Amino acid sequence: MAKKIVALLLAAVMAFSLAACGKEGDPTQSTPSPTQGAGSENNGGEGSGDSGDGGIFEQDSEKWIYADDGIAYTADLTDVIPKETVTLTISSQTANTNAEQLGWFADVMLEKFNVKINTIQSKGDQFTTLMESGDLGDIVMFGEIGDNFKNAIKNGMLLNWDENDLMKKYAPYIYNLRDTDLKKVFEKSTAESNGVIYSIGNDVAAADPDKHQLFMYYPCLRWDLYKELGMPEIKTLEDYIDILADMQALEPTSDIGTKTYGVSLHTAWETTAFMVMYVKSTAAFYGWDEFHCGLYNSETHEFQGCLQEDGIYLRCLKFYNQLNQKGLVDPDSETNDWSAVSEAMTNGETFMDIFNYVGTYYNTDVHLAAGKAMVPIAAEDFTSLVYGFNSYGGNYQVAIGSKTEYPELCMAIINWLYTPEGTLTFLYGPQSKTADPTDKEGAWYFDEDGYLCLTDIGNECYVTKDTEFHGMKFSDGTAAFNVQPWAKDAVNPQSKYGETYNCENWASYSGINNYDIINDYYTTYGVSTFDEYIEKNIDHAVVVPGTQYVSTTQSRTLKATWAYVYDIVKTGSWRAIYAKTDAEFDQIVAQMIKDADAAGYQDCLEYSLGEADLRTQAEAEALSD
Repeated sequence: MAKKIVALLLAAVMAFSLAACGKEGDPTQSTPSPTQGAGSENNGGEGSGDSGDGGIFEQDSEKWIYADDGIAYTADLTDVIPKETVTLTISSQTANTNAEQLGWFADVMLEKFNVKINTIQSKGDQFTTLMESGDLGDIVMFGEIGDNFKNAIKNGMLLNWDENDLMKKYAPYIYNLRDTDLKKVFEKSTAESNGVIYSIGNDVAAADPDKHQLFMYYPCLRWDLYKELGMPEIKTLEDYIDILADMQALEPTSDIGTKTYGVSLHTAWETTAFMVMYVKSTAAFYGWDEFHCGLYNSETHEFQGCLQEDGIYLRCLKFYNQLNQKGLVDPDSETNDWSAVSEAMTNGETFMDIFNYVGTYYNTDVHLAAGKAMVPIAAEDFTSLVYGFNSYGGNYQVAIGSKTEYPELCMAIINWLYTPEGTLTFLYGPQSKTADPTDKEGAWYFDEDGYLCLTDIGNECYVTKDTEFHGMKFSDGTAAFNVQPWAKDAVNPQSKYGETYNCENWASYSGINNYDIINDYYTTYGVSTFDEYIEKNIDHAVVVPGTQYVSTTQSRTLKATWAYVYDIVKTGSWRAIYAKTDAEFDQIVAQMIKDADAAGYQDCLEYSLGEADLRTQAEAEALSD
């Protein structure tokens, strides 16, 4: 593809002032930094428009214009978007599938960029195979700033974004935030590359010590069944066991006639997790975050190896074994993938999950209208982990493969993903071409007053993930690469009123709040959101600050030891979950510890303890900024 030098036009426009335009009494009101005001494209599908205090946003099929603080940035994409449809490969370590992108996100990519997307789940051996081939794909997404990322740079397999002014010409939105809102994000990702930009981090938001993101970890339980049981007291984690057994007795069969269980687990994200994913994630109820071969607590700055005999990991492992001994763990858990767990929840086959988003799969219109719902019910002693806003971005990295034939196109796509429109599209579906709530093709729009709104179908898709949208289930059409650009609770700079990307905080949002079963839950606890319930009903929250921490490269010997010990821990943990008695559980755990020690677990532990010290330092530095 010919490379055309594109001028970056600068034009004066009206001053951008978000601070002055929030609604009085609006709980979503906040004031982003001036540079965070770089907007995206048009409001409500108009060709151009004056959004009052919010600046000017324009779009046509071949140009993007972003307005911010008196400067407009324009990039000509005439020679970037291909005339003939091309297929790009996105290799993602965070993807859940190996397949061609289908559904609504595929439609967006085809319409905007004339591309089809093929997603490769590049974890473990599959990433090694790609490295050995010398070609990582067109767009490359890493799960962390770790050895894979560093080796890809070292071996020349990623493009330098500043070479030939690639980012400046084809990613004007990102480029013009590189020294402001994205400054720390690039500092983190370039710490190992002498300042050379090869990638951008995910989940970006301006840090705020007084706020945090929504809770990702909380026990979702069936509210209707919990009330039928008399709302038994839950003081600690283990109290859920009998409650789930009682729920199973009340409802022994699912919507589709299958046997019900307390929980259904899966192994989709265990390729590099060292521990069983659901077990280590349950530790988040007590403030513990997965970290190398164990867990780290940002409040106490303590690190526990996963095999510490009185530690949180083995406590949570015992919890799942106790559930299993009562017939409450789906026997297919060890072979389940993500789709099996989400389908089980949708069908009412399980009564609890530890992730906030899994429970939403049960909350369909049919269930909610019938007075059935999954809601958070927390134990009194929880000190739940929640992530703070991270101006450094997350550990995921989005890069461009050095062998791509379409570097400019890849750069333009990444740029679009990081615009407000791109982030809103990633979260909810395509923007409506008109400000019409009945539009069947679009999911969101700006109304005549400049407020963000979901269309009727957009709201239905947000509540019920299996709603048909663009010819298939909404959930099956979401971006398979699974990397979110900006944090959901970050301020959307295109909003006149400082609303965040999180639709649940929009003034227009209704979502599940119109259903009697949800309002019954809210009224019972005197709250108006799920997160307000969590804040009110746990002991306290442990907020994990965003930092510039990057893991230290392991020696070749440690890598080999790590892989061996990891296999012992993972295999032993699953055997322990399925143990039929307490005695068998204790025997399996003891053998797992013995085998892991013999394989070099103490070397893994020593490395992790050193990394925990580095993380503590990084958190202290982040909080002092």
